[in-house]
Amino acid sequence: MKIKIFILALLLLPLVCPGIYSQSISGKVVNSKNEGIEYATIISKGSGKHAISDKEGSFSIHCPQDSGFIWVQFACLGYKERKIKLYKGEKDISIVLQEDISTLDEVFVRPSKYSRFSNYSAQTTKLNTFEIVTNPSALGDIIAGVKITPGVQSNDNDGRLIINGGATDESQIYVDGLIMFNPYTLSQKNVSVRSRLTPDLFSGVSLYAGGYSSQYGNALSGILQLNTLSSNELTSKVDLNLNTTGVEASLIHKGKKGAYRGNISYMNLTPYGKIVKDDYDWEKYYNQLSTNHYYERKLKRNGYIKGSFYYSHSSVNYSYDNIDQLRFNNDLGEHNLLGSIVSSVKLTDKWEFYSGANIAYNRFKGTDVSIRSDAVKDEKVNSHGKVSLRYTNGQFSNNFGVENVYSSFNEQYTLNEIYKLKYQDNLAACFNEFSWLVDNFNLNAGLRGEYSTYLKRFNWSPRVYMSYKPTTNHIISFTLGRYSQQPSEDYLKYPNDLKFKESRIATLSYCYIKGSSKLQADLFYKKYDDLPTFTHEGFYYTNIKNNGDGYVKGFSLFLRKNYRNFEYWMSYSYANANIKSGVFKSAIQPGYLAKNTLNMTTKYWFSPIRSMLGASFFIDSGATFYNKEGDLSTQRKSPYRHRLDLSWSYLPAKGVIIHFSCQNVLGRKNVYGYEHSSISSNVRPVSNPGKQFFYIGVFITLSKSNINQLKSL
Repeated sequence: MKIKIFILALLLLPLVCPGIYSQSISGKVVNSKNEGIEYATIISKGSGKHAISDKEGSFSIHCPQDSGFIWVQFACLGYKERKIKLYKGEKDISIVLQEDISTLDEVFVRPSKYSRFSNYSAQTTKLNTFEIVTNPSALGDIIAGVKITPGVQSNDNDGRLIINGGATDESQIYVDGLIMFNPYTLSQKNVSVRSRLTPDLFSGVSLYAGGYSSQYGNALSGILQLNTLSSNELTSKVDLNLNTTGVEASLIHKGKKGAYRGNISYMNLTPYGKIVKDDYDWEKYYNQLSTNHYYERKLKRNGYIKGSFYYSHSSVNYSYDNIDQLRFNNDLGEHNLLGSIVSSVKLTDKWEFYSGANIAYNRFKGTDVSIRSDAVKDEKVNSHGKVSLRYTNGQFSNNFGVENVYSSFNEQYTLNEIYKLKYQDNLAACFNEFSWLVDNFNLNAGLRGEYSTYLKRFNWSPRVYMSYKPTTNHIISFTLGRYSQQPSEDYLKYPNDLKFKESRIATLSYCYIKGSSKLQADLFYKKYDDLPTFTHEGFYYTNIKNNGDGYVKGFSLFLRKNYRNFEYWMSYSYANANIKSGVFKSAIQPGYLAKNTLNMTTKYWFSPIRSMLGASFFIDSGATFYNKEGDLSTQRKSPYRHRLDLSWSYLPAKGVIIHFSCQNVLGRKNVYGYEHSSISSNVRPVSNPGKQFFYIGVFITLSKSNINQLKSL
């Protein structure tokens, strides 16, 4: 009887005291805010066994049978390493890692809980809000702030991104996983547009230039991904901005279960334009009234739901003479609205569900847009819906989902008579992507399928990313993928039988990171197929076909260095293109692209006068241009182009910043094309209407938390 009782006790003992026989130790790796740290490395110093924490920071590591304890080292990029003695059978322990700026393995100054070499990260450039607003060439614009990153160009007379030699319509902007439709402000002739996005609404900006995940689509060259701030990152306050272009006010209210942010701004360039003259005759200077609202509520199981709303109205009216002394009058106006809601719910420790949807409405009217004496009225409705399910188990994760992008376009074009053009489309897509991380190697492979109801065509897009980290300071990565995109509305609004345009991209990258400094070198090759071509007949496109193709090849170098109060960024890119598209009948180096581009940005914090001084400089080798009919005999090469921008941010008090900047200090009239006469052989260069742009702003923060703006500078 005693033997039976003893055997029964042995059987029940693991249930009563599970740690007695357990050969593993488990717990959670968290930061100072008790948030789980993903991809933290846990190494047993005695046996050499290792583990990787999951998305919530959870881990489990084996303990040798002949030992009652082990020394365990915990490490993650952006955090201080920690060595702890743990005992066999311990469960639910919490390991806190402190953030360490000196060992950041990222492009941006704030530490990340994600491994620097996984999931396309090694070829991804990340910026935080502070780096954008203090960039002298950006003036708080997200798109302009990204120009300093590897492989990116942007012309002063356009403003949209050129990624690794791709045209400005070959990229997409995603906010919280959804496409942001109509992301740029009202376009004026030879004036750079800005994004509609407010930088301080986002926790960071990620540019995917060398390749991107299969959950994103409809972009041939790259994507810009933005994630809105979580309520944990917000502080209740009121921000006021008074500047030479307008006024702005923001309110943030943070509660226990969520946070709200509201913003309203009014821009009017009339006072500025009366003082600083340019080449246009103004009936009405550019003005814009906009408001955006954002709310996040926390859900159970570490979930959240976010809702946002944006509205803007802008207008402008100005006149100019073309080369033949014909008077053009651009009377432009636009209404833009966007609403979205996204949610993420942690179903179990390994399963996470995401859902999101948005809807956008844009109405535009303008005169003399394409041809003198014409009038245009456009109305667009777009929507993006998406659901996905992610499974994560230690070093393996898999994400799959479906989405639909709806587009409706209606245009009324008037030139002697009225032309009505329209199209409607549903772009349905499914995607699956898995990631496998082991030791210092990461493999990420994905497959995306898309079907367009308007094009009546289906395509598959396979993609793969591999990276290897031989030591702490070195990363080598490679991407190979196929990407597809619908032709733009400029083509789809006319009768056609078009297909998806496609690109195949291969990128090889090397990174060296030491402390907060970073060196990155990228080699890329991009092959185009099925690009749209057409014949120009006035404003009308005829003979629209997928006869275009070509390639872009090149490399880029990026360097960032910090030394005490001094910081500098430098990027150089070389892009050699040979592309046939649009009105051109043979392949050319397109006019939007310079072969050689160099960007530099420096910042210095000067403590005695409580000021940050900044300077940005870019120079390129110029570009080749042709007339609008694509006649190769009209080829002209522009001179090299450069611009110097300076800024000064002064902190007179804790909650006040005074900011002054001047763009194009040297007054350089860069050439961004040539205008050809229709009645003679005359040609004249095309440049920006003004030489310099001056900006003075006062930023005031009111908060019970006694926010010190000095920490930002």
